Parts: sequence; structure tokens; C-alpha cells
Amino acid sequence: MNETIKNNWSVTQLTQPAYQPVSLRQTHQHLRLFTEYGQHPDDDLIEVYIQAATGAAEDYLQRYLAQRTLRLKRDDFPTENADGEVIITLPVYPVISVDSITYVDRDGATQTLTGYEIDSESVPARVRVVTPPDVEKGLSKLTIDVTVGYGSNDSPPSADLIPAQIKQAILLMVGQMYEHRENVVVGQGATEVPMAFQYLLHPHRVLGV
Repeated sequence: MNETIKNNWSVTQLTQPAYQPVSLRQTHQHLRLFTEYGQHPDDDLIEVYIQAATGAAEDYLQRYLAQRTLRLKRDDFPTENADGEVIITLPVYPVISVDSITYVDRDGATQTLTGYEIDSESVPARVRVVTPPDVEKGLSKLTIDVTVGYGSNDSPPSADLIPAQIKQAILLMVGQMYEHRENVVVGQGATEVPMAFQYLLHPHRVLGV
């Protein structure tokens, strides 16, 4: 499990993605590699490049691509806003489902929140608490488990609904890494792929998360 801090939330990945946005076979085709029985001697290295390019795409997009489960934690429970509502703004996107919400009440007991509504279409995704719990400020230990990433029409889930532009950007970055394995590439080619990478990704970039 890896943990990051985002907008005062602790974000921990509970499950690894079961697939990548681009497959090894697609990458072989993009790199024009001859394979024997679908395998190439550089496959281990190519897999690393796919993971690195996917991570770079997710960082730029501010969104998760392949489905996985995350745990979000923060010390305090949100208070009522100007409209008298308690809204939990989630620091991750896109959200497929909110799997559980727990908190610690004034007696120090962990409770499961049941009365809430999810707005996964908004950016960022939000949870509206119907019946706010009785908690002590700063000590509620709010914990939310969510499933994030693009949805899928396949079973088991696959990358079928990840936009083609995002997949192409990842393939371009993998191609750059595979062809140029040094820190700096001298010449015009050093900037061409990063610019194309951003050009393809920019329409899908999420701001405000």
C-alpha cells in the first residue's frame, strides 16, 4: 500500500489495478516489435515504461485511469456550509462508488455512516451527509473507502472506456522512453513527445481536485 497526502486527506491505495490502460500487445504494435508467441526480450522493461507513463498521465490529468480501491482519511468531519448542508468533497476523481464511510464518535467508538448521498458526476465528487453525526471537532477520524477510475462494460473490468486520446498519449510516452533511455535527449525530438503527450491529455484534465 502506498500513501500520499492530498488536500488535507491521507490517500492510501488498497488494491492494485488489475489492468493497465494499454496492453503489452498494443505496446508491441506501437513500437513495431517482432514478438514470438506474443513475447519480447524487453517485456519486463516495457512493463515498467507502461507503468511510468500511466503514472505521468494520471498526475497530469489529476484523475485515476484503471479501477482500484482507495482509502481516504482525515481527522475532522466537515461542518455545515452556508446552505446548512454537510458536504464531504472527495480529493480523488473519477469516483465509481463510495464503499464505506466510518468515523469515531464522541465516546471513541467507530461508527459506520449510513445517511448520505453521492454525487459522483460533479468535479470534484461530493458526498452530502443527510444526518450529520455527533463528533468531537478534529477527532472524528473520518475514513472513506472508494472505488475510483473509469468504469467498464467488461467483466472482469478492462480499459474499454478509457478514452483513445489518453491511451495514445501513454503509448507515445512509452515510445519515447523505449527509444531514448538517457536522462536528456539532445535535439528537436526531446520536446516533441511531451508536447504531444500534453496535447492529447489536456481535454481530459481535471482542475480543482
